[in-house]
Amino acid sequence: MSILLTALTPLCLLQSVEYRSPAGVDYRSQRDTGAIARAESALVADPRNVDKIIALGVAQSGVRQYREAIETLTRGVKIAPNNALLYRWRGHRYLSTRQFDKAMDDLQRGARLDSTIYGIWYHLGIVRFVRRDFAGAVQAFTRALPISPDSAERAGSTDWLWMSLSRAGRKAEAQALLDRHPDVPNAGNAYAQRLRLYRGEVLPIPCSRPPTPATSRWRR
Repeated sequence: MSILLTALTPLCLLQSVEYRSPAGVDYRSQRDTGAIARAESALVADPRNVDKIIALGVAQSGVRQYREAIETLTRGVKIAPNNALLYRWRGHRYLSTRQFDKAMDDLQRGARLDSTIYGIWYHLGIVRFVRRDFAGAVQAFTRALPISPDSAERAGSTDWLWMSLSRAGRKAEAQALLDRHPDVPNAGNAYAQRLRLYRGEVLPIPCSRPPTPATSRWRR
């Protein structure tokens, strides 16, 4: 009977709930399409390899298995407690699951270990922003922006920095940021489009449903 019930249960209900939004929406994990199995196989052959541990955590995150990724990365922290990249990735996953205090702890520790990692400053900025520490978010995104790895991330850091400056009441600095154009034109993502909107280059498009929040990128 239990096998029959499992077969009849919608697939979405068989996946674990990874986090619940403030609006009460459950976000569930997704099925592995092969990336996790390959990463697990590689790790079995070399179980103390931190790069392979991170690769498994990233594969799990790719199908929204965030809590599983946290467990994986915690294994890595026990093996290599001074590896900044482990804190970068685990902090990101704590952010994805709205465990903001733990995310802050990991990202700050990662920054102390290695201040050159873009993903640490970017996600630390987001944690501070959602906790309404806008001055702290400005500081983090200011560190992230010049070390952005590509045009898409540069647009993202510029967008978040503008939002942080604006909410910190630093309107002149926010405008100066736009005038300076630190982002690459035509980055081709939502951040670049919003920056064009801030600059008055495009008009807002009316929509019949709520827009996707800027914080949606926490989860990726």
